[in-house]
Amino acid sequence: MKTFLWAFAVIAPILVAGAVTPSTANAQSLQELDRSLLFPSNADIAAGETLATDACGACHSSDGVAADPALPHLAGQHAVYLYTELLAYKDGRREAESMSSALAFLSDDALRKVSSYYANLSPPEPAAPAASSDGAVADVAASDPVQLGMAAAAGCGGCHGASGNSQMAGMPSLTAQSPEYFVAAMRAYQQGGRQGSMMSSFAASVNEEAVQNMALYYALQKPQRSAAGGSGDVDAGRAAAQACSTCHGADGNITSADTPTLAGQDAVYLASSLQAYAEGKRDHAPMVTATADLSDADVEALASFYAQQEPITRKVHQPPTIAEWIERCDRCHGIGGNSTNPRNPSLASQNEAYLARVIETYADGGRDNSIMSAMSQPLRPSDIAGLAAHYAAQKRKSILYVELPCAAANDE
Repeated sequence: MKTFLWAFAVIAPILVAGAVTPSTANAQSLQELDRSLLFPSNADIAAGETLATDACGACHSSDGVAADPALPHLAGQHAVYLYTELLAYKDGRREAESMSSALAFLSDDALRKVSSYYANLSPPEPAAPAASSDGAVADVAASDPVQLGMAAAAGCGGCHGASGNSQMAGMPSLTAQSPEYFVAAMRAYQQGGRQGSMMSSFAASVNEEAVQNMALYYALQKPQRSAAGGSGDVDAGRAAAQACSTCHGADGNITSADTPTLAGQDAVYLASSLQAYAEGKRDHAPMVTATADLSDADVEALASFYAQQEPITRKVHQPPTIAEWIERCDRCHGIGGNSTNPRNPSLASQNEAYLARVIETYADGGRDNSIMSAMSQPLRPSDIAGLAAHYAAQKRKSILYVELPCAAANDE
């Protein structure tokens, strides 16, 4: 008795390149993958066309290329994947009223034929030319959050220094702080918890992601101690700072994400900040209490002590760039979004708006897939937009599955 293995080959439309031996990851039995989906008959595909035209054509068109950018292209997608998702809609594991209505009266056999039909259509063309010949993002720096943060912070250099180390009296350095603290401070300006017409105006002009990028950029810059050490009594400041060490560290360096580093900070700025808390101009109850009984001499002493300490760079986690996210996605969805696993969808040439919406749905928990949810939740809006644009611009390749005869089974 002869048995068969299956193999796949990535081919350009029309031109068959030939079969290759299946990889360990994709070598699964025909029973598992359902032979009728991998190797449909001409009759099944013809029947699938009639069913697809009647049940699916209004949204996805009879050629599987959706006119609505919010809907997915089905042409050239894996039949096994399509069938699995159609079943999920039919049994309620995926929710969409239009899909449930369209599939309500289709049998399992009909779903198989529809899936086979769309899988055997020519894949759609990319929405735009690929970014480069090797499928990589053309300008990785343009999607790097650190580079985006530097660009967003370009207008801040006049007061805070090009790298966030201020040399202007009364202006704070922005380095040596955790990204979380920087974001909290910007929100305080946006919401009125901190007063300052210039900063409030600037904070109101930048969106949340720009603030996050700026926070990361400044946190990764090497901090420098302020050139102005202050005129207060440093020894008296050291003694007074013992009461502050629990929150800010003995020398003003602290690892807590929600507490600012004071070491090396401009003395004039520190003094004005302490006075702002004491006068209630800054809204933070612990600091209002801590500064209530400070004299002017105490304020000057504390500011001078901290200004003369050496600031330490925070340990900061740097999020992946778009190029790094693409590399991770390609592990399951294939290089350039061309999946060779019939259970994983190809992303290449898919509608950009649809891809972005699906990623957001996974991130919000709207689709039940633990792996995709875990991958999607850390993504920022620009990451989602970048991934969607990248895969929409990739050329979709056809996949051919071929049965390979094995040696006759030994019946002894």
